[in-house]
Amino acid sequence: HLQNQSKIGSSGLKNGDMVFIKGAGGEKGKISAETMNHVLAPRENRERNIAEETEAAKKATASGIPQKEEDKEEKMEEQKEEQEEEETSPTSGKIKGTKHMSFEAYLKKNPALFTVKGPKGKDVNANTLALSEQRFKLKLDCKNHKPYPDGLCNKCLPETAILNRQKYRHVDYIEFMNLAEVQGFINNWSAEHHMTQRMGFMYGYYCEDPVYEDGVRGIVEAIYEPPQEGSTNGFVLLNDEHAHEVDAIAEALGFERIGWIFTTLNNDTFMSSHEIRQAAQYQQQYVTTHESGYRVSKFTTVVLRPKGDHGEVAPDAYMVSDQCQALERDEVFGESEFRKKMVLRKPTKKTEMIPTVLYQGKNVTEFEPDFFIVNVAAGSSKSQNNYNILKNFDFPIENRKSPQRTNDVKNYVKKHKSDPPSSRYASFHFIVYISKLLGVDTALTIANAVRDEQGLDSGFEELLMHID
Repeated sequence: HLQNQSKIGSSGLKNGDMVFIKGAGGEKGKISAETMNHVLAPRENRERNIAEETEAAKKATASGIPQKEEDKEEKMEEQKEEQEEEETSPTSGKIKGTKHMSFEAYLKKNPALFTVKGPKGKDVNANTLALSEQRFKLKLDCKNHKPYPDGLCNKCLPETAILNRQKYRHVDYIEFMNLAEVQGFINNWSAEHHMTQRMGFMYGYYCEDPVYEDGVRGIVEAIYEPPQEGSTNGFVLLNDEHAHEVDAIAEALGFERIGWIFTTLNNDTFMSSHEIRQAAQYQQQYVTTHESGYRVSKFTTVVLRPKGDHGEVAPDAYMVSDQCQALERDEVFGESEFRKKMVLRKPTKKTEMIPTVLYQGKNVTEFEPDFFIVNVAAGSSKSQNNYNILKNFDFPIENRKSPQRTNDVKNYVKKHKSDPPSSRYASFHFIVYISKLLGVDTALTIANAVRDEQGLDSGFEELLMHID
């Protein structure tokens, strides 16, 4: 609990931790500005009303991005029930029985799955059934015998993977506060007739989602497109010498990398076997330790694909299951020649052993990737510029065919000269480009000012106008 006038740093919270916000008086259903100022520090003076935004998001009509059906419901409870009862397939409609509770609610309803009675009856974290904690590799440092293959015991064997759909999810809703930027991402893809696929990393933060019991919402404020080469079937990421600067700028703004977004022409499955493996790798890269001791990831995947007779593009958000994440971590999967088939790799060393994978009681070596899909709701809010930190999305995007130029800085400064000083430079891509021209320290100065809703001094603005 944060006391009055305390800063978030003194509470022991760090970047990546989720803050649960509870109202502290005021109008019913709203969060007071005083509470928000404390909880979202160092974003002082920010008045973000999550409950109000949620209601707006459910009633909003998309500006350029058609909303998914569950996001058009006017009543949040109806939207919740629809999401839990059935999820929409990109090909054949609905898959029954894929209900996903929020992880926190699942923990509360199933405490025996994650805790056991320890000494003197005290609850301790067992993690024996926590899927992301399972070990699917052969244990090679057993003290009871010689290393495998000269010795082996039951404790050394990889755990058996029993394929089941995951009933919970670590993120319940992805909200795009940067709708204009997402639309620009789609427009850039459409300009190539959808023939050159593209990806980007999503930056934002997490907060409580009042729609779902103990829910988590991911707020997307920016998309960064790293250097890449695209083709009809996918894309290849290139070396990014500015990646650390981008992350530093995002952190100064109060953001972290919360997911990735990519385009595809494939409509025959939620995600291909290759895409699922990539999502699992990203989730493993961005794991955090839950207060229960369970290691979780909230890194989310968003897929953009043409749909329907008119080729409308809408975002579909997913995660892969904890089991999939652990199997990929332990190098169980092999390269599949088919989009709709996951395969187990064969051992290449004498010291390796691939775990047994069971589906409906049978030992399998290949299976459909949909077992690992965890659906996440996605949409946008009407209150686009009311609450988001970044206000402007008109600066040229880095790493596209048309390179950024110093003249873009002058044009941007002129265009926004009459904007309020607190939001004049609230453009992620503008700040990233400044880091390339004037150094990351200068960019961080701007990012800090944007985060704190402060203006820059006139001398600094004069410097921007005279960049050559």
